[in-house]
Amino acid sequence: MWQIWACMASLSFGVAALLQKLAATGKVMTSVWEYLIFQGIATLILGAIGFFIFREQMTREEVPAYEWAIAVGVMLALGAALIFVAYRFGGDASRVQPLVNTNTLIAVILGLVVLGEWHDLHTVIDWVKLLIGAGAILGGGILISM
Repeated sequence: MWQIWACMASLSFGVAALLQKLAATGKVMTSVWEYLIFQGIATLILGAIGFFIFREQMTREEVPAYEWAIAVGVMLALGAALIFVAYRFGGDASRVQPLVNTNTLIAVILGLVVLGEWHDLHTVIDWVKLLIGAGAILGGGILISM
């Protein structure tokens, strides 16, 4: 089931990359800061709608992870700003995005080291699949961006 949600997120981020390129090279947006403000407004609106429509009751034992959500927002905003600047410096979406998507490798390394997910790799085959997949992502990102 999680694979369906991950594929839907991939589709969303792929369309967002195209829209971000259009925003960065269009005649309306004057700065990366203006872009981040409007992106933030859209995020706030979607979050508010989702919060009120799909609100779930928390038990007293659960602690809201607001700090983590804020940290995620800061990192996403920073990444969006840097992509915007890459487009402003003439980067093509078809070359910027594959390089940006090597972020998967950072997430894999952090998951293995910080979250201890290496415990889920039980066999040599699991490790080989991980290394081959990581190598393909890295090689593809570098090759396409050249």
